[in-house]
Amino acid sequence: MAQFEIATFYIDNYFLGIDLSFVQEINKNLNITKVFHAHDYILGVMNLRGDVIPVIDLGRKLGLGSRKITKKSRNIILNYDSMKIGFLVDKIEDVILVAQDDVSAPPSTFNEKEKNYFKAVVLLKDKLLSMVDIAEVFAK
Repeated sequence: MAQFEIATFYIDNYFLGIDLSFVQEINKNLNITKVFHAHDYILGVMNLRGDVIPVIDLGRKLGLGSRKITKKSRNIILNYDSMKIGFLVDKIEDVILVAQDDVSAPPSTFNEKEKNYFKAVVLLKDKLLSMVDIAEVFAK
C-alpha cells in the first residue's frame, strides 16, 4: 500500500494539506514587501536568504477571504516546477502519513472553485482534510 506525507494547516476552520514533497520549509518570516499592481491575492515578496519569494494569501486565492497576520501565521515555502513561492496560512498543524487508499475525490458538494483548487480529500478519524492542488493554484 503506497503512502505519502502531507503538511497540514488551517485557513479559518478549514483543515487543508499539501503534499510534503512540494514543501521546502515552513517559517515565521512575515516581513512581506507589497508589490504594486499585483493580483489581490499576492501579498508581496519576502527575502528568504537572498532569494526574493512571492507570497500568496492562500485564503484569498482559494476564495476563503483575506488572512490577518497573527502570532500563529506562517509561510509555507514551496518548490514547484522550479519556482519558489510562499503561502500565508493561519496555523500550521502536523505532517501526517496517509495511505493512498484513504484518498478520495472531492465530494460533489464542493462548489466549482473548490473543485478547481482541491484535488482530493482524506477522511481522518475526527475530521476531513482537503488536499490543495498546487498545480491549479500556480496555473490560475
